[in-house]
Amino acid sequence: MNMDNCSNYGVVAQALSKTLEEIKQGKSKDYFTFKMMCIQLEKQLEAGEIEPPCRMCDECLTFVENRRLVYGYLFDGKDQQWVIEQEQYVRKARGLDQILRHLPSIQVNSEEYNRRPYIPNNKPLVYLDHNVVDKFHKEEEKRKRLVPGYADIQYVYSPSHLEEIKRMNNEEEEQKVMSTIREVTCSLFISNFEGSKLSLAHEDPDYGMRRVLKSEVAPDVEDYRVITTDDRKIFHPERTDEVYLRRLTFDEVFNHQTVTAVCEEFQWEELIDEKGRVKHYTFVHQAIHALVRALDNLGYKTDKNRAIKSSAHDIEHMIYAAGTDIFVTMDKKFKDRSKLIYQRLSISTNVMDWDEYMDYVDSLANSKGSEHH
Repeated sequence: MNMDNCSNYGVVAQALSKTLEEIKQGKSKDYFTFKMMCIQLEKQLEAGEIEPPCRMCDECLTFVENRRLVYGYLFDGKDQQWVIEQEQYVRKARGLDQILRHLPSIQVNSEEYNRRPYIPNNKPLVYLDHNVVDKFHKEEEKRKRLVPGYADIQYVYSPSHLEEIKRMNNEEEEQKVMSTIREVTCSLFISNFEGSKLSLAHEDPDYGMRRVLKSEVAPDVEDYRVITTDDRKIFHPERTDEVYLRRLTFDEVFNHQTVTAVCEEFQWEELIDEKGRVKHYTFVHQAIHALVRALDNLGYKTDKNRAIKSSAHDIEHMIYAAGTDIFVTMDKKFKDRSKLIYQRLSISTNVMDWDEYMDYVDSLANSKGSEHH
């Protein structure tokens, strides 16, 4: 592979990128000279006068991708919308490729684990969204009602809590949230560490944090989430209309053909057991991600104010919480989305906001108190 060759393709790729931007912005230009240069390049390639792109390096890949889009517009009569849509497909393919590159780095050694078995009891398993955990150490009222012993409840944490702590970039705050997790959950951890189902074990969050710090996949997952949220604007601009969005009801979305189609894709897989608990983590993971994309495309309860990047973690929280009895979140839109997705997949987890959960916890605490009298 000739490095000069690759950098030459890099230069052409930049020229094509510039043209691509002009096409997307709808600038009407006469591309006669540019077309002649492209034809000349193709003739040289065909005659073997220049080496073809290696397709291994970023420069050659960008050239190949941009060439297809620009040529489609200049030579094959494709329109501006086609170019915009095709470029979005390319962005998504590249985003996925970035994520897959991390697979080798996710390998973990046994010394990075320190798990003690969880002995099941009759306490309800509760998964608190990161926003609840984050508020917990700041607000006395919440703290008092979430500490073990207030009510007969077993809280759990997941790798997603640790991923979110890693994003805080504030050592002092990170340590506070870590000790909150220890205190609330008694270090009970939920994850797919035993293959196909979601399993529970006691493990100090420090061990999980070491694994999280080793893996660099999270930022790329967040970036991919940002890319996919453009789908609605590009492929269904009519679904960005405020009137349309206000009219979008739970039932309408629940029975929408896009949502139904996703569920049909998974209808032969054994996602859950007879109790509505996750039986096959990988399929549930795929199904929830696919349904979130469907809701994004429909524009149902999408995030305007919150960073899209943090919603990448929301999805993972929703997946891990599917292995528990109750999922608590302070985010109203996220609560509605989780409810719809759980119901659609027949997952038995109950979704509550903070006030509903407080009523529930207080009722448990009161019945516990009356037993002692």
